[in-house]
Amino acid sequence: MAPIVLLDSLEKVWRILGEVPCEKAIAGGLALSYWGYPRSTRDIDIAVLLANDSDYASLESQLCKSGLTQSVKHFVKDLGFVRISQWILDVPDALIEIHVDLLLGDSEFFRNAMSRSIECELVGTAVSSIRVLSCEDLILFKACSGRLIDLADIQELRERNQSTLDQTYLVAWSMKLGVQIPDS
Repeated sequence: MAPIVLLDSLEKVWRILGEVPCEKAIAGGLALSYWGYPRSTRDIDIAVLLANDSDYASLESQLCKSGLTQSVKHFVKDLGFVRISQWILDVPDALIEIHVDLLLGDSEFFRNAMSRSIECELVGTAVSSIRVLSCEDLILFKACSGRLIDLADIQELRERNQSTLDQTYLVAWSMKLGVQIPDS
């Protein structure tokens, strides 16, 4: 997929989420690029800290008003430390749909990850104050998923960022979350 379409879509979704009181940070493939590992991605993953179900109802309403559709109406998949709500953004000019995965949470780990997220400039977007998960938290999110692609991403992130990674943080949270982090 053309990166410009994905980045334009990220801008739109980021602005929509700005209408709802929530903390948010880029996760997934777009966050990988920020941490020095550009990998092709076909969706937008955004971690969203929500304190309660009424916050989610407000978020869902705002997304629907803005033209996004939920891939399965009112469905949120619970993966333990995170719930996933999947949305579709139609991009008529490009004749494609962009999948938007909202990673929802309010656990101690999730709140901590949001507080550690980094304000950044994402080249190709005009949005100010975009936030991205810290490299350590991105690794932990990916470790919790357990998918092969995420395990490969972890190895790349560790290799490319080994001199700056907070190993103590990674070990402590991987133990608390009960996940294994592959060595680089």
